[in-house]
Amino acid sequence: MKPWSYFGVVVILFCISADTTRAGDTPSPQQLIQASRQVFDLSSIYPYQVSGHVLINQGTPFEKTGTVTIYRDNVDYRYELQVEDYREIIMRKGDKLYTSYSAFPAPGLGVIRSFDKWPKSLSSKTVLGHSFKKRIAEIEAYCFEFKIPAPWRSRACFDSSKSSPLEISDQSQKKTFLNYQAIGEKQFPATIRIVRPDLKQNIEIDAIHIQKLEPDTAILEVPKVGREFEICDDQQPAERLTDEIPSPWQMPIFRGTPLMMYFYGIIDQKGGLHDLAIYSPSGSKQEQTWKEIAKNWRFKPATCNGKPVTSELQFSIVVKTR
Repeated sequence: MKPWSYFGVVVILFCISADTTRAGDTPSPQQLIQASRQVFDLSSIYPYQVSGHVLINQGTPFEKTGTVTIYRDNVDYRYELQVEDYREIIMRKGDKLYTSYSAFPAPGLGVIRSFDKWPKSLSSKTVLGHSFKKRIAEIEAYCFEFKIPAPWRSRACFDSSKSSPLEISDQSQKKTFLNYQAIGEKQFPATIRIVRPDLKQNIEIDAIHIQKLEPDTAILEVPKVGREFEICDDQQPAERLTDEIPSPWQMPIFRGTPLMMYFYGIIDQKGGLHDLAIYSPSGSKQEQTWKEIAKNWRFKPATCNGKPVTSELQFSIVVKTR
């Protein structure tokens, strides 16, 4: 680590310590966010490549393994996931977004597409209340709650001595950051674990390796198959104008454990839904029923610089049973 970089982190940590001493309390959420970005943020080494081994549902009959690789240069990036015989590529190059899936988009794995950007998504604008102390795996941590996306309440916790993120969690998932390694002047976890109880899914990204690269446009080669979309920095996603869940009298009735239903489709510039595909790990018995329900959904299209654009739709719902 270069002396001036180390000094900058020390100054931030010293300020946190001084403020804590004066206030007789923990540092503010804003101070924690600022300090963690000094440690975690990789934007100073653009362009870079980050890769890792992916282990899904370890120790269960549904265990799968694979690899993930992300090349990133400011706003341009290429994300590639390979899990056994499944492959997906998502790439941005300038004002174009390209997507390619070898099958129905892998359920639940979209959560790892920007794992190299956490916790950059944290914003002081979403903070709720003050920070507080908590012990996590025998480590003293400073935590605070934030609200994103509304109305969910989430929590972020940081190592009190290193300012590195330990956990980011909400009612649907928990992300844990482990085994920090030095990446030039930065620190980044070698292992990230994601637990999602609602989906009965756990994901571990291990052996994470990061390297700075020379600019190389060959890495941003457009996929030979897939779709092309317009994209911009201030793009607003498509907005559903009808409920995800239909009215009770429209709901298919199931018995047993709750079912996960995954949806993929294309929203055109007029808000129309096309190429709808539905997947349920429990089987295809109810997929046609949900296709009929989804035909009645209406959307406000995504916009780019205020102009309607075509976009992908991907989301999941939990179908309660009785």
